[in-house]
Amino acid sequence: MDGGVRDGGPGGGGPVRAGGRWVPGVVAAACLAAGCSKGGGQPAPAEKPLVGGLGRRLVAGPVGDLKLTKDGAWATFLRNPKRPAIQGVSPLMVLGELGLVSLKDDGVRFIGQAVSNRPGSVLFSPDSKWLFFVEGFNAAAESGVLRTLPLGQAGEAEQRGRSVSFVTVSPTGKTFAFVDGGVLRVAPLEAGSTTRTVATDVSTAQFTPDGTFLVVHHRRSVGGGLELAWVDGTKPAVRLGDPVGDWTISPDGHRVAFAVDSRTARDTRDLYVATIPEGRSSRVGPGVTAFAFSPDSALLARLEEGKADSAGKLVVGPAAGGAGRMLGERTGKFWFSPDSKAIAALTNYDEKKSWGRLTYAEMPDGKPVDLGTRVSTTVWSPDNRHLAFNSTVFQPLPSVDLWLHVRGKPSAAKVMTNVYGYDFGPGGVLYLRSECIREARACTLERLDPSVPDGKPTPILEGVFGFRPSEAGNRMLVTYARTDADTYDVAVMNLKTSVRVTLEERILLPALFADPQGSKVVYLVSQGERSGFYVCDQVP
Repeated sequence: MDGGVRDGGPGGGGPVRAGGRWVPGVVAAACLAAGCSKGGGQPAPAEKPLVGGLGRRLVAGPVGDLKLTKDGAWATFLRNPKRPAIQGVSPLMVLGELGLVSLKDDGVRFIGQAVSNRPGSVLFSPDSKWLFFVEGFNAAAESGVLRTLPLGQAGEAEQRGRSVSFVTVSPTGKTFAFVDGGVLRVAPLEAGSTTRTVATDVSTAQFTPDGTFLVVHHRRSVGGGLELAWVDGTKPAVRLGDPVGDWTISPDGHRVAFAVDSRTARDTRDLYVATIPEGRSSRVGPGVTAFAFSPDSALLARLEEGKADSAGKLVVGPAAGGAGRMLGERTGKFWFSPDSKAIAALTNYDEKKSWGRLTYAEMPDGKPVDLGTRVSTTVWSPDNRHLAFNSTVFQPLPSVDLWLHVRGKPSAAKVMTNVYGYDFGPGGVLYLRSECIREARACTLERLDPSVPDGKPTPILEGVFGFRPSEAGNRMLVTYARTDADTYDVAVMNLKTSVRVTLEERILLPALFADPQGSKVVYLVSQGERSGFYVCDQVP
């Protein structure tokens, strides 16, 4: 799994889904809270960590904003991060010196100044061969100098644009595009390549999956139009609609769905679908507040007859548009299964409580079935066999319970009461956090194998804040929220041998596995003279 750490919701709330990725989870072991001592009852010297201390520090000093390539070969971070000296920017924004680390030989380079932690300021190409970063970031203008650097090669980063506010890379890794002073430019991903102007007054853009086209969204100040442009510039761009709000490209790249401000009903948007490459568009439905293609690109789900971000009728129909089937009233959220053969939705949705009745239906014509009430989050298993969800109850005692639905079964079964954070790991194993204390910052991490009939969750570790399984599923990276500082302790557990080793104290989130087996971990420490970038391969 490539990012994040599974996290529980805020104290008393349910788990939070974050774009299908693992989000920070929770832990605090007794030894960590109380400290460990040497023989004779004498405490360990203050300058030495009580536990951990297994990593190698490659860079010393204050650090932040850790990022890792998909293949785990390269990492970036910001050294000496500081808040920009202007008012009105996010309190979380910092600027720092960009460091690049080769995790193959522990080599470190510093390649950029005044680089921001703003999303999109530092990017890797999909094949992990190129680095993109925006330096000299102007927080007021939200732009800076774009530079590109081929990873693993000597030489300096190449300047590509002077006032860049947006960068995107083709899924194929062959081209990239960026908005420089409002002008969208595209270029081959090669050293010294020449850029080509695509459009002006651009806000954002996105490549189609095959990298052949760019869907271009213009600034709202000039109409907010959406158009389809050929990356190679062989044909003129095709206008799709305006003014456009949200939009999305189908996974197969054959269509783009977009919401256009309605000309007949105030504060509503109409949904359109356009074909790629022809650009022929057709109106799908009125008052659409949310929409999404199924993973196989065959279906298009949308919430109709709503206003702004309010609930609407869930309608699912063919991806090309046309008549659809209504599956639920007042729907607030919906999720296709990974195989596109089922959909789950929160109907009778309460916007204030952010929960609803969980309705499930097999595609394309299965009868909707209600699985639970007061549900706020759901997660499909990667193998499509299970649907996990939470449900808030008030009797006999208030609780947020975890339930599991097995595809093909008429109903769901309760897994456990008071669960704060859950997700499926490699192999379809369900991980969950229970018995939480300290406002859900310290919980028991448990594991359930849904393939075992009538199986029960098995406790793994206590006091956990965050959890992240390795891609191979043989190790678990866990974090513990400290009580004496806004930092965390990090440990790795071998899930086959049940051996757990604390790697380090007082780290900043996230800590990341740098290989599929979980044999190497990278993290940032925030503790005075110990602060810096660390790598550790002493895992169980």
